[in-house]
Amino acid sequence: MQQFQDIPDSATLERIVREVLAALAADTVASGAAAEDRAPASAAAEPNPADAVPAAAAPRARIVSTRDGELAVPERVVTVAALDGRLEGIRRLLLQPGAILTPAVRDLLRQRRIVVTYGPVPKSVGVAGAAGAETIPESAADALPIVLVTRRISAAQLSGLFRGEDLKIMPEEMDCVVRASQRAAEAVRRPGGRAVVVTSLIAAGVCLANRLSGVRAVAARRPNEVALDAAAVGANVLVADARQGVFQVKRMIVEFARAPRQCPEALAPHLS
Repeated sequence: MQQFQDIPDSATLERIVREVLAALAADTVASGAAAEDRAPASAAAEPNPADAVPAAAAPRARIVSTRDGELAVPERVVTVAALDGRLEGIRRLLLQPGAILTPAVRDLLRQRRIVVTYGPVPKSVGVAGAAGAETIPESAADALPIVLVTRRISAAQLSGLFRGEDLKIMPEEMDCVVRASQRAAEAVRRPGGRAVVVTSLIAAGVCLANRLSGVRAVAARRPNEVALDAAAVGANVLVADARQGVFQVKRMIVEFARAPRQCPEALAPHLS
């Protein structure tokens, strides 16, 4: 009877992915460049950052940090080598929608308790070459932060629904409505800043958010009520009901983004 081979461990999968990326990168080298010698697959059992891309291949874009505690990774396939030495002090990893994490990376992020989020990743101008050229990030400050405190809707789902639309979002997943409210408050401190919290704990989310300085939060259970409620107080935080499903939540977010941001003059002294 034919025996099945053992399933490769995470380190082996990591190495295989890196070898595929190296082969793809080598194809981009200008015509006539000398082919790099490749070591046999059995030569290394552990991932080695030095062999991620052959020396003659085009250099990889540097990972850029968009704000304190967050790391934006532009690559489609994220390996341990790509994150080597860059996770100190990092709490969130921002990936473009559809990005793939290798099993070893998932284990690493779980050990460090780093949250993975999906959204617009700052584009890099230039690459880090031999001379250490700087990479200039394109600002993602105009993206609307969406904090998901639910298992009903994922960041990847929401990012997919907004792909190609004028409204840019930056979704992230959290497991605590208190932390989500604090995260929203951080977002509104920027000039014109707004944020959305998606949770089933609507009342708690609104109360927690409104206790924080500068926050004017309103609840959202139906899309057709969002614009009027948000305009009534110049809301800068929307607490959307996750139980309504991803499509209804998307409509709530769109209506919230269109609503006036200015707090009514009569209420401003009391709500600002």
